[in-house]
Amino acid sequence: MNEMIFIIFNSAYKNFTFSDFSIIRVFALINLYKTFLLLMFLI
Repeated sequence: MNEMIFIIFNSAYKNFTFSDFSIIRVFALINLYKTFLLLMFLI
């Protein structure tokens, strides 16, 4: 289960690094962090 989360997190991080829009990147990271916390609570 932890490996799956890591793969999702890593692929999402790679997508953010290719993005030129820092504002969108920040919002996406905040949303990803919220989702990550939610997953931690569910697991």
